[in-house]
Amino acid sequence: MKKIVLLFAVLSLVMVSCSSDSEDNNTNNPILVTQVTQVVEHNGTTQTVTMNFTYDGTKIANQTIVGTNEQINYSYDGNLISKREYIIDNELIEERYYTYNSNGKLTSYKNIDYGSSDPYQSIYTYTYNTNGTISFVNEQGYVSTNVTNSFTGMIYLNAEGLATKIENSYGLTTTYTYDDKNCPFKNVLGKLQLPFEENDAQQTLRNCLSEVRDYGTYSETNSYNYSYNSNGYPTQLIQTDDDEIVTISYTYNQ
Repeated sequence: MKKIVLLFAVLSLVMVSCSSDSEDNNTNNPILVTQVTQVVEHNGTTQTVTMNFTYDGTKIANQTIVGTNEQINYSYDGNLISKREYIIDNELIEERYYTYNSNGKLTSYKNIDYGSSDPYQSIYTYTYNTNGTISFVNEQGYVSTNVTNSFTGMIYLNAEGLATKIENSYGLTTTYTYDDKNCPFKNVLGKLQLPFEENDAQQTLRNCLSEVRDYGTYSETNSYNYSYNSNGYPTQLIQTDDDEIVTISYTYNQ
């Protein structure tokens, strides 16, 4: 999850995959987040970014950033999210592709960055082990030269299917703790199958309370503080990091 920012990164904080006991009581009128506003206070300055979300039923259709020409569009294969496109001024900047097995579990993730004349791609392949862990291999490089770099890792899940520890072969170990409340995007169709992306946890059934990134010789800790509504969904998140305060507010359809 790293430092909280909007666009693709803000989704790392709030995206969801949930188990069967996490459904809302009112399944005919599910709670959906419709707006996320981030306020960053840094060295006496304040920056505000607001993102709106639109849906087709409970399928997320797109996200737009108010006052800009930036948006993220979603595509589905049945009930599974198959692609995300990041677009600025009608230009495709980045694409993310998702592939699943017959059980609806994520087996591969591909990111293509069109920021240069030779697009850069990063491909993750996930293997589900009999002991409940998930192994992954990453291969990345420019499209014209194929793989130029690679690494491996392991994902550990708790009983609710939340990633509690992720290790990679670069020596980084990240651990996560969670609350017992509802994650803002828990009722968005297809988010259930995306409990992790790349080698980072995606908040799933719960909201992340802490993230510790251990590099071997030093570590970094991020802590997240929430306010909740009567339905147990976050209305506000606050993260304080040195001289920076990040506040994220959530608005729902009910």
